[in-house]
Amino acid sequence: MKLRQVLIIAVLLLGWVNSSNAKGYKPAKVYMFGFAASFNDSTVYMTNIQKVDAYLANDRTKFLANREDYSYQLRYYLQNNGLVSYPTCVTMYAENENKAMKQFTALKNKYERVRRSMLLSLSLMQSLAIRR
Repeated sequence: MKLRQVLIIAVLLLGWVNSSNAKGYKPAKVYMFGFAASFNDSTVYMTNIQKVDAYLANDRTKFLANREDYSYQLRYYLQNNGLVSYPTCVTMYAENENKAMKQFTALKNKYERVRRSMLLSLSLMQSLAIRR
C-alpha cells in the first residue's frame, strides 16, 4: 500500500515538473534593444540595451518567445508620442551582454555612416520593456 502511494506521488511530481517546461521554452535573462525606422522619414530611433527576464525557445534556434510583442510595444510608444507615424520596429537580443553590445554598435555605426539619416537615442526612461 505504501509503495503504491509513493509511486503515485512520484508520477504526479514527474508530470508536474515536465509540464512546467512542456511548451519548449526556458526562462533566461537576455539583453535587448529596439530599433525603429520609417521609410517616410530619415530619422532612426534606437533604445538602450536593457536586461530583461524572458523566455527562449529550448531548441537550437534560441528564439525569443513572443518577440513581436516587444517590437509592437516600441511601435505603439513612437506612434502615441507623435515621433513617427508608421515606424518599422525591430527588437534585437542576445543572451550575453557583449554580443548585444556588438550588435548595437554595428547597427549604430551603419546608420551613423549614412549622412541622410538622423540617429536618435531613446533614453532608458523612454524605452519600454515588457516585464513578465
